[in-house]
This record gives sequence, C-alpha cells and structure tokens, in this order.
Amino acid sequence: MGGEVTGNQVLAPGPNHSPKDRSLSIKIDPAAPGGFVVTSFANDDPLACKDYVRERLGIRWEPTRRPLVDSITRMADRVRKPVAKAGTPPAEYVYKQADGTNYLRVVRPGFYQSHWNGSAWVTGAPKGPKIPYRLPELLEAEHETVFVVEGEKDADNVAALGLTVTTNPGGAGKFTPELAEYFRDRDVYILPDNDEAGAKHAQQVVETVLNVARSVRIVTLPGLPDKGDVSDWLEAGGMVEKLVDIARHTPEIEKTEAHHLVETSAEFIATFVPPDYAIDGLVQRRFCYSLTAPTGHGKTAVALLISAHKALGLPLGNRDVEPGRVLYLAGENPDDVRMRWIALADKMDFDPETIGVHFVAGVKKLSEIAPRIREEVQRIDGGVSLVVVDTSAAFFEGDEENGNVQAGAHARMMRSLVSLPGGPCVLVMCHPVKNAQQDSLLPRGGGAFIAEVDGNLTCWKTDIHWRLEC
Repeated sequence: MGGEVTGNQVLAPGPNHSPKDRSLSIKIDPAAPGGFVVTSFANDDPLACKDYVRERLGIRWEPTRRPLVDSITRMADRVRKPVAKAGTPPAEYVYKQADGTNYLRVVRPGFYQSHWNGSAWVTGAPKGPKIPYRLPELLEAEHETVFVVEGEKDADNVAALGLTVTTNPGGAGKFTPELAEYFRDRDVYILPDNDEAGAKHAQQVVETVLNVARSVRIVTLPGLPDKGDVSDWLEAGGMVEKLVDIARHTPEIEKTEAHHLVETSAEFIATFVPPDYAIDGLVQRRFCYSLTAPTGHGKTAVALLISAHKALGLPLGNRDVEPGRVLYLAGENPDDVRMRWIALADKMDFDPETIGVHFVAGVKKLSEIAPRIREEVQRIDGGVSLVVVDTSAAFFEGDEENGNVQAGAHARMMRSLVSLPGGPCVLVMCHPVKNAQQDSLLPRGGGAFIAEVDGNLTCWKTDIHWRLEC
C-alpha cells in the first residue's frame, strides 16, 4: 500500500493522496466484510477506500464468499508487485512523446510508474514534464475536438470508437497546469467518473484548460451508475453516435462559471506545481527572469554558454543543469551571435549543427510571430526548456521605454513565452539603468518591468572573471 506498519494497523496514502500521506488505516479483521477494516482520517468515502485497497492488492471481492483474509496476508510478501484479478495479467499503459518515443509506463492495478531511459524501463516517474496520454494521436488529429477521461483504460476504450481522447498520469486530481498547452484552441469535452472525486477532477480540468481552449464542456452520460465511468456506459450498450450527440448538446462552460472566487485551502493548493529548476537552485522552468549587465560585460557570452550547457546537460560551476532544448531569440546583432556560437562550439568541442539549440534571427515583433513560434516549437521533440531573449530592447514594441504601461506590457509579452510547449524558463537579456554600478544593476525601463519578472540575475565582468548573481 506504500505505507508502513504501526501497531496492529497499516498506515498508508489514501486514494489520490501524496505518497507521504498516512491518512488511511487498514486493519485485518476476519469478522469484517472482505476481511479488513479501513478508516480514513481525511474523511474520504469509506467504500471508495475499501475499493482502493482491494485494487492495490489485486483482490476480487464477492460478498457471497468468505472474507479473503488469507489473500490479504499473502499480499504482504508481494506488496511492491502489481497483482491483477485471477487469470488477468496486469494492464500496462505507455505514454509516448510527440515523436512516438516511450516516456512513461503505468501498470495497473497498483499505479506503478516507470520511465524509459532509452533502452529499458526504469522504476519511477520521468523527471521531465508531464505529458498527456496518447500524445502522438492528439497532435496528429485532423480536427480540434478532444475528449478528456479519468484513466488510461477509458481513453483506450473511447479511442477505439474513432474519437480523439486523452487523460493525465496519476489519476484524479493530478491534471497539472503544464498540460494546458496541449488543449490550446481545441474544443474540450470532459467525461468525468460518476463520483465526488470525478466531479472534482473535472473541475480541475476546466480550471486548467479554460483560458487556452476554444470551448470546454463537462458531459454527463445518462444512466451512469454510482462510481461508473464511460467504459461502464459503453459496456452497457452506449454507442458512439449517442456519445457524440450528447457531447454536442452539452452547453459550453462560461469563463465566469469556471470557479468561485473564494477557495478552500484544498482548492487553493490543488494547482501547486513543485519547483522544476532549469539550473539547479538558480532559475526555474515556467518562470521569467531578467539578466542585466552593461554593454561589454558579457551578457551574450554568458547567455550562449548557458544555452550550450543546457542543451548538453553540463553543470554550471557547482549547479546541476537538466538537459533540454533551447530557443535563442537573437534580435541584437545576429551575425555577432553566429560568430560567438561557432567559436563557443570550437572551445567546448560540440557540434553546432546537431546541438539542441534553435535560433530566431533578427528583430521581429513577438506580438505578430508568437503563434508561428508556438507552432514550430510544438514540432520540436519535447518542446523547449529554456528561452533566451537577446535583448529586451531589441524586442520592445513600444515608443517609450521608461513608461510603466508599455514596460509592463512588454514584460508580460516576455512572460508569455513560458507557456511555449515544454514549459521553458525565460531569460531576458537587459541593459541596466543609467550609471549603474555592480550593486545597482536593474533593467532599464519603467519600474513595471522589474515588478513583472520573477527575478533579476546580474552579470559583471572583472579583470579576472565574470560573476553571475541572482
């Protein structure tokens, strides 16, 4: 159960709780229905908790039979191995990247996850971003309609009808914000399970995709039993024509209906995404930072060095760097950037023709080319995990750099790049304020710019070395 023995009970994570949770108590009791008693200290549905325990242990419960105490006891020796119902092998579901490469494998029952290291499956979820199930089919769909279900089995059953469908890893309550980009400009139809967890999960999906999707609907299937799902509905005789008709006649969710203003503590923390560092302890993915230095102090040299280390997965000093692809917007003197990049390749001994760094050369209006950039980055395997804007001034579209309104709008334009496929960290190269010294390196322009970014890195060249600080 992923828990631990305490006295005469096992304390383990409850359904849809974190691995560190110990809110579920399980006690073996020969006199109890099924041979055990569960207690949820988190006030979870006790019937759902019992079903959860049976599924994790691979026990098939039939009320007319004797309690399965012996089966439970035998499971103690196999708690780390997925066990299916008698005669049925464990089900395996493989999440593939955009190019069809293996990424994540989920084994049920048990919800065991492993990741693909290039040649074999390794225990544990991948360290990279979460991706939706059936991603290649989702990206290749000729239409923009997609159904969202709660589990991989349901997704496969709906896909067998010829519909585009997906789900998220981890089950109910695990639809994270980084998945939103895959639903941009799509008509999204959510098929929730018929229980409280399903309703909460559907609301989480709505809140995640509503601002990027063309339309969002929660589809209620008629006659669905308690705790039933779309697979149950199909097994009971539901037809694809009926499903599509019900979906089309479901009203869209208005943005004002997406969520209430006052949130409970549980709702407030539900969309929290743990820190995901592009450079360990320095800058995070999906965050936007300025990197400020005077002319001649090495902004571009440092930015290119960071880009190379990111693409190659090489540490920067004593900081680990997770490998990932880079998008470099060379707006200020792209010919100089080309020369520096070729020289850096020779110095670091990497192949500049194959390294995972991509460039946009020359000054262009981001407001005009952003959709095209998004489309082309979508075709890059895994998207990008770092975007470098060189420089902020080169891509400023206003006429008054010191005006707070225009500076704020420009900063928000820079920040919008964090939503590119892959959820990148964005580094914006900035010139400093007039007469700046090493201890006063702030980005030039209205104060609204520095207020909008998540941090300001500074670069200062001395006679001995460069110093990069945050």
